[in-house]
Amino acid sequence: MRVMIYMLGILIFLGLAEGVAYGQKKSIFDRLQALEAPVELEIKADLAALEDQRNTNEYVPAVLSFQLEKKVTAHWNIELRSRGKYRRRICVFPPLKVKFPKAELKAQGYNSDNEFKLVTHCVDGEVGKEYIVREYLVYKLFEQVSPELHLKVLLARIRYLDERTEQRVNGWGILVEDEKALERRFGGKVCDSCFALQPAAYVADNLRLVYLFQYLIGNTDWNPNSMHNVLLLRSKETGKAVLVPYDFDFSGVVNATYAVPNVSLGQRNVRDRLFMSTLISDRELEPTKEWLRARRSELEEMVRSLKWLSATSKTDILDYLESFYTALDGGLRRVSVPKEE
Repeated sequence: MRVMIYMLGILIFLGLAEGVAYGQKKSIFDRLQALEAPVELEIKADLAALEDQRNTNEYVPAVLSFQLEKKVTAHWNIELRSRGKYRRRICVFPPLKVKFPKAELKAQGYNSDNEFKLVTHCVDGEVGKEYIVREYLVYKLFEQVSPELHLKVLLARIRYLDERTEQRVNGWGILVEDEKALERRFGGKVCDSCFALQPAAYVADNLRLVYLFQYLIGNTDWNPNSMHNVLLLRSKETGKAVLVPYDFDFSGVVNATYAVPNVSLGQRNVRDRLFMSTLISDRELEPTKEWLRARRSELEEMVRSLKWLSATSKTDILDYLESFYTALDGGLRRVSVPKEE
C-alpha cells in the first residue's frame, strides 16, 4: 500500500503526463524508435575535421542514413559536434551532438525536435560495446523505476564513414531524445541556471528516488547543485523542480576501466557506493526503499533479458544489484560533508 501511495504522489504531481499534447506531430526520434533495435545508423562525415574540432563547439556537416524498411533508406543532411568534458578528452571517439535541419523536419511532417545527444564508444572493440550496452541498461533501469519522468534512449549500431578516405569505423552508441520532448511530457522547462536549490524546492519523491537510484547504480559523478550530469526541470504549474539523471559511465554498473573514483568523497573505486545527500534521513527514504524493493525482480529481469549484454556482464551486474539490496537492509554509506545543499 505504501508503494502504491508513493507512486501515486509522483503521478499526481506530473499530472499524468500533463505536457503531452495528443495528436502532436511525431519527432524523428519517434521514427527511429519504431525501428528494430539496435537501430542501424551510418554517419558519413570528414572524420579528421570532426577530430580537429574535438575541443570546440563548431559543427561539422555530415549525412545520416538509416533503413526505414526493405529497400527504403532515409538520408539526412545533419551537423555534428563534440560535446561533454571527460569523455570528450579521453575517448577514442568523442561524444556527439546531432543536429537535424528544422526546415527539412517540417517538410517531412516531423516536429521541431532537432538536437540529440549521441553517446559514442569510448574504447574500441568488444569492451567498448559492453560499456555502451551497460550504460544503455542504466537508462532503461531508471525508466523502469521512474516511468513518468526519464530520458528516452535508443541503442544503436553505428558505422562511421570518412567522406575523404572511405575509412570505416564501427561502434555502438546511445541516442538520447531532445530535451524538448521531456519538457512536453513533464509540463515544464529545463532550467540551466537553477544552481544550489534547497531541498524544499524539489518534488520530494523525485528527489529521494534520484538520490537512491544513483546509490543503486554506484554513481557519484553527478551533482544537482551544479547540475552536473542531471537535468533540472521546473513545473510551469507549481514551480517545483525535478531531476532527471544522465551520463552513467562512471557508475559501478558500467564499471569502465577509464572511470576514476571520487577520492575527495573517500571513494576507493567506482563500485564503492556513497549516498550523496546528508539531509535526507533514513526515515524519509523508507517509501523510496520500499518502491525499489518492489521493483527488484523487474530490474533483475531487465538485466537477464538484455540480449546484447554478455553473460559475464549480466552475472556481474546482478551481483552488484544484489549488494545494493543488502545495503538497504544494513544501512547506507553516506558522504561526510554536504555537497549539494
